[in-house]
Amino acid sequence: MPSIDRRCVYGNVKLTRRCSVVTQTCDECSGTVRDVLNTLLEFILPTTCAACGVPGRDLCDQCDRDVIRPSPTCCARCGHPWNVAVPTCPECPRQLDRVRHGVTFAGPIRPLIHAFKDGRRRRIALTLAELIAASVEPPQGVLVPVPSTAERMRRRGFNPAEVIAHHL
Repeated sequence: MPSIDRRCVYGNVKLTRRCSVVTQTCDECSGTVRDVLNTLLEFILPTTCAACGVPGRDLCDQCDRDVIRPSPTCCARCGHPWNVAVPTCPECPRQLDRVRHGVTFAGPIRPLIHAFKDGRRRRIALTLAELIAASVEPPQGVLVPVPSTAERMRRRGFNPAEVIAHHL
């Protein structure tokens, strides 16, 4: 790599060489530029609640209160809600070791997920990851997202499960 000593105001320039082109990146400046662009974009196209359309956040406070979260008393294997905690239940597929869900696919979650997956609002992944993390205890081991089909990857341009898993 050629000797280049160009520094940004923060002095944290990283030089990389790809395809015989030297590029300079700085985490500090990149973050600042990204923040400015996000602020400008937010001014032009303000964020609205994906469920009700109220300006502010991807999921407003009222819609967040309407989210149906899992029952604390449920089957230990499949997560089906019951009046008391049970080790297994008649709803359990016997092939499962353990399954949990972060929220119920109803109410404001339905339009939120549709806006994320089909409306290309990728930043909703962070909101979904926060909802999941608040409801489900962290798994032991590795979190592996389910791959999308090739056709859905072409249509969406991303794998929703992978983006959420990245935030988790």
